[in-house]
Amino acid sequence: MGRIQHRISLREVAADAGVHVSTASLALRDDRRLTEATRRRVRAAAERLGYRANPLVSAWLRQVRRPEAATSGAGLGFLLGLRASEGVAREPYYRTFVRGAREEAEALGYTVSETVFGRDDDEALLKAIARFRYCGVRGVLVFDPARCMSQRVADALADGFAVVVLLRAGHGARFHRVGVDIGANVSLALQELRAAGCRRIGFPVAPQALDAVREEALGAYLLQQQFWPRRERVPLPAAPVDHSRSKFLSWVAAHRPDAILSVNIQLHGFLAGSRCKAHCGIVYAHIGVDARPELTGVLNRGADVGREAVFKLAGM
Repeated sequence: MGRIQHRISLREVAADAGVHVSTASLALRDDRRLTEATRRRVRAAAERLGYRANPLVSAWLRQVRRPEAATSGAGLGFLLGLRASEGVAREPYYRTFVRGAREEAEALGYTVSETVFGRDDDEALLKAIARFRYCGVRGVLVFDPARCMSQRVADALADGFAVVVLLRAGHGARFHRVGVDIGANVSLALQELRAAGCRRIGFPVAPQALDAVREEALGAYLLQQQFWPRRERVPLPAAPVDHSRSKFLSWVAAHRPDAILSVNIQLHGFLAGSRCKAHCGIVYAHIGVDARPELTGVLNRGADVGREAVFKLAGM
């Protein structure tokens, strides 16, 4: 009786090459986002094991990766809440998320229709959603860092679209969400600052001036502060100091922190521009240094987060 030959799987190739199975798949498709060394190692493992791709599976995956682009010319709809405020639109940190999402959509073979929106843009958003529906678009990425999306828009998206929210959105709790864990990043930054010898770490955010990011960050900061000796706890500002050089430097002078953890790059400029010698030794750490590698802080890998959001959306 003949013996059934074992077909080598992609998972076995990945294990032999010491990479994740998704990396092995990209390497065998010669994806240039991987290094040449990684692609060469995976190809060598596939040849050594005698791996052969299943043509039926390959054909199915090609169809899945390009479901709308092949028929309608617009595979994914991007709703980008970048008009919420001028600060958000200018912030290069947020651009890394959108750039990664665009790159992944292009790599997967989708064309993208983008609509930029801000507060009170419901009618424009509803028209964009109607256009998506007419063009056959069934996947929508929502990027709404300022939580502008209204209930009306969320209801329209929930009717027949696969939706992934990148970071957060006004009424996006019902949708799948891919984002950065701000609380974990703050905790990590505080641990690293204390390991470097900083003891009085200030977080200059007034409780009455919270946006979505500062709200998450402040909660993590206050939680970690409970484990420090009282003499090492730096009081929060009684009033907002984020956009006032004089108020910020007065708060620093009153509480004498040896490190500042912030989501506001402007504070770094206030410290750097100060002529006071006492300010020269203060460590400044930013919660998102993706677009500012010269600063100390947390690297969120925003482009990778954007890519993962689109990859998840494509799978839906």
